[in-house]
Amino acid sequence: MVVTSFLPSRVIAYVGSENEREGCFYAFWKDGQMLVIQTKPFVPSNYPDLLDNKSEAERSISMFNLGLEKITTLLDVMDFGRSHWAYFIERHDGSYRLEYRATPMYSISCQLWAPLVDESEITITRWMSCEDRLGKWKGRDVDLLIGWNDRWLRMVESETKGHRQLRGLDLTLEVLGHVVRDGHVVGLMTEPATGRLVQYHDRALVYNAVSKLQSRGLYCYIHPSSIMIVNGRVRLLRLSSVRPMESAAKGPGSPECLWSQVEFLFDDLSHSANVLPSLRNCSLKIHILAPTPSPSRPLYSVDSKLYRIVVQRASPVEEPHTARRTDAQSLRRHDRRRSVAPLVLANHRASSTSDSEYDRSDVPENHSVWLPRRLLSSRVHSQSGYASGEARHRGVLLSPDDSDLTSESGCSSF
Repeated sequence: MVVTSFLPSRVIAYVGSENEREGCFYAFWKDGQMLVIQTKPFVPSNYPDLLDNKSEAERSISMFNLGLEKITTLLDVMDFGRSHWAYFIERHDGSYRLEYRATPMYSISCQLWAPLVDESEITITRWMSCEDRLGKWKGRDVDLLIGWNDRWLRMVESETKGHRQLRGLDLTLEVLGHVVRDGHVVGLMTEPATGRLVQYHDRALVYNAVSKLQSRGLYCYIHPSSIMIVNGRVRLLRLSSVRPMESAAKGPGSPECLWSQVEFLFDDLSHSANVLPSLRNCSLKIHILAPTPSPSRPLYSVDSKLYRIVVQRASPVEEPHTARRTDAQSLRRHDRRRSVAPLVLANHRASSTSDSEYDRSDVPENHSVWLPRRLLSSRVHSQSGYASGEARHRGVLLSPDDSDLTSESGCSSF
């Protein structure tokens, strides 16, 4: 079991997903274990040819988000200790179930040279994505690339090969170990990438680094996000593109292709600074999922101070979209590929007392709680009298600092 410091026990978090031609993959995390739930694909088999087809793309995204909403109805029955993989099944009567299978995963077979480190020895301190994580190992900070499906296991293998081919050139972050789970290599652990991304004044350093690549007969894709400067030295990132240089004078992987990328990079940086954030400077919130209420379990009490649910009120004859728009609502416009549009966000508020099975008192404030939309369709009461009765509700996304919103904006805070 993986040790985590960013998420309390017994809490289910939605940590990432992929919408691919092979299927939709939704990743959930609880008590140091990941469960990947796969559904049927919503991306057409000829999707690469339909990148400009807006209607087809929107349909795929909509179906993907609907699939996530359906899966959240099964939170109570998710068994994280049973298997790492499950298939989402829709019955003929419209109900859903999960079918757990020990799905064989891609096996990394490339040559290894660093120590084998069981993932149970690593404490995850921050989750950047399903594959990119920050952690601590033996008291030191580390960066982790973990394969959670076949695609990313192959990526780990390619990264490992890239690091090995560049050994001795002083161009990479130090590899501290190969992450192992149940005897199989599933990840790569390196020293933390704490430097800054390349800028125009780093030309001499980068040209020298690329010369080292060419002297060893290697090609590596050059991009503003793939070159970091650490203590005055070049560190190449994302080494899955490293491969022997083509013998042809021109074409992909050739010396001309390599140097043209370098020239393009600095021509672009001569006009504007590199504003891309490094991985450690990216911000990603973990979405904590609240179980759907059932007859045997009451709704969360709005006066328990465990949650702050923000809703938009409208009269019975007024449609929600006619109510006054707020700045908070505009914050919902985030990455559509990984968005959770069918869900309603309720910002967590910590509480000091709760003995129930669903205590969330130790959830950090910068995390969020996602509730199925229909959870808010029941009658909502407030001791302060801000909202009661069968009001129409429409969720809005607020940051933890949005507590000063008043009824003038069309929102109420519980």
